[in-house]
Amino acid sequence: MLMMNHTPPFDTTLLRRYLPDGALHFLECCHDHSIEAWLVGGAVRDALLAYYIATQNLVRPNFILRPPGTRDLDIAIACTPGQLTAFLQTIAIPFHDQGLVHGSVRIETDDGTFDVTCLRSETNHTGRHADMRYGVSLAEDAERRDFTINALYLDYTGQIYDPYQGAADLYHGIVRFIGDPARRIAEDYLRLWRYYICSSIFSEPHSPLICHPFDPKQLVLHVPLDRATTIVKRLLHLPDPYHVLRELNRHHIWQAYGLPSANVERLALLISIMATLPSTLVSYDVIAWYGLFEEKAYTITPHHHGKTQLDVFETIRHSTTIDETLLDIGVMTPQLWPAARVIAAVYHEHMFSDQPIQMLPKFPLTQTDLQELGYHNRRQWPEIFRTLRRVWLRSYCEPTQDMLREHLVQFINPA
Repeated sequence: MLMMNHTPPFDTTLLRRYLPDGALHFLECCHDHSIEAWLVGGAVRDALLAYYIATQNLVRPNFILRPPGTRDLDIAIACTPGQLTAFLQTIAIPFHDQGLVHGSVRIETDDGTFDVTCLRSETNHTGRHADMRYGVSLAEDAERRDFTINALYLDYTGQIYDPYQGAADLYHGIVRFIGDPARRIAEDYLRLWRYYICSSIFSEPHSPLICHPFDPKQLVLHVPLDRATTIVKRLLHLPDPYHVLRELNRHHIWQAYGLPSANVERLALLISIMATLPSTLVSYDVIAWYGLFEEKAYTITPHHHGKTQLDVFETIRHSTTIDETLLDIGVMTPQLWPAARVIAAVYHEHMFSDQPIQMLPKFPLTQTDLQELGYHNRRQWPEIFRTLRRVWLRSYCEPTQDMLREHLVQFINPA
């Protein structure tokens, strides 16, 4: 049954081009054995949106159709867990049964992996856990899905079962909960974060999002800050994360975690600078968090290396002698030079503003040079190298080995 209000019709043959062959073959195999099965959820949603973008000129800047082998694929099947494993053994398809307690098995094929899950209903939710009942109808299975755009079922012929007009919502850029949003969020607070992530990808660009009611204490209890930041990393790596980040401010999501409103404009400036750099040059996540929250980013970045970078960024932000501060960073922590330059570009004008942001080249002087020139007191070497590196940096790394040796002999006497 196909229900699509105010959406253009689609060509089933063309739609199948966006779907993985392995999953489609499994659906056909089920049909040949008189077992009903459907490709469901994200795979159908993404294929349908890719089809609409290609044929209807929809604009969804954050949507990218990933190759079949990298997508999460789910198949719903009309049987019980026992019937499912018996069927797979009969047709000699290997499977992993670690998820069988939830009525699900995993199958690996040449073009990807997919999960096959028995139709089920869910009641008595406690967090992410619920009581499950198998042998239910397709409509009952659809009731447990989070959003209408994820309750799309495609059978082996390419026809879509769409009980909540999810295809229409997808076409018009609407992310809508199935059932009462407050109840669905209370069942699983991860759904609130999924709402924002899905909205960033599937909503009409720059359209205001619905502010769904939620209990801040329950949100933090069920989705602690470290889990939330892992989710938001997906958002930060999208081509256009800014609209949804502003909506998170407007809906007071950050405040629930004790964070201030995110500075989205500063993040946009940082990203515009980093977009011109090789992806391996700077630690994107740490800089992004700092751009959003400045010193509050310490609560998000637990690792020592990340905190070291934040220490450097804080020093730069509060520096009243930025040129000297950058020289100190180049001398003491040269590996952080590119990231320091990005932060300095946002907060200050400095002597290196006109120089390209890049890794510092290898310092041309070595311990051998010091020994050859008569500097045998090894305790003196660290200070000599710091002094010479500052000279080298002040001259934009242009002095050669010979020039630095000459400077050393002229201005620094051996101990």
